[in-house]
Amino acid sequence: GIAFVLGFYMVGHTIQKAGIAPATVASKLSMIVTIIAAVFLYGDKLNIPMIVGIVFAIGSVFLTSVKTPEDLKSLGKVIKLPLYVLAISGVIEIGLNYAQMRLLRPDEYPLFLIVAFGFAGVLGAISLLVSRLRGKVIFEKKALLAGIILGVPNYGSLYFILKGLNDAGLQSSVFFPLTNISIVGCASLAGWLIFKEQLSKMNLLGLALAACAIVLMTYFSQ
Repeated sequence: GIAFVLGFYMVGHTIQKAGIAPATVASKLSMIVTIIAAVFLYGDKLNIPMIVGIVFAIGSVFLTSVKTPEDLKSLGKVIKLPLYVLAISGVIEIGLNYAQMRLLRPDEYPLFLIVAFGFAGVLGAISLLVSRLRGKVIFEKKALLAGIILGVPNYGSLYFILKGLNDAGLQSSVFFPLTNISIVGCASLAGWLIFKEQLSKMNLLGLALAACAIVLMTYFSQ
C-alpha cells in the first residue's frame, strides 16, 4: 500500500516535470530490478536466447516510449525522478511476485489487493487531509472521479498479474518483461490507430524489438 501511494505520486510528479516518456520508460524498466530479484531470490534460470530477449525488451521499452529528441533531454535533466519511479515500480513487482509465490492462494488474490488498495487509500486520505489543513491543496470532485477511473483498471491489472504469475507457466523473470513490453507496444499502436500519433523510425524499431523479445522469451522459456 505504501509503495502504491509513493509510486502514483512519483509517476505523476515525473510526468509534470519531465513528461510522459521518461515516466513510462522508468516504470516499465522496473523489469530490470524484478529480473535480478527473480534470479537471485527464486532461482530463475535464464538461457542465452532468453537473455537476448530481455535485452531486446529493455531496448523496446526505451525506443517505443521516447517520441522526440526533447524527451531525451527531459530524461537527462531530471534523471533522479525516473530513477525513483524505477525503484518503486521494482519494489511493487517484487512484492507482488513474493506474495504470489510464498503467501497467497489464488482465492486470496482479491482480498490481498483490497487490503493493499485500502491501505493506500487511507494513507492518501491522511496526506490529502494534512495538505488541505495546511492550505496546500484544494479538494476537487473531478480528482476523485479521475482517481476512481484510474483505480479500477489498476486493480484489474494487478489481479491478472497475480493470476498470470500463477497460471501462465512462465518464470517471473520472463513474465514481467513480456507484460511490460506488451503494455508499451499496445499503447504505441493505440496511439497510432486512435489518436493518429506519428511513429518515428525509432518507435518502429522498438516495436520490432518487442516482437522479437516476445518470440525469444516465450519459445525458449518452455
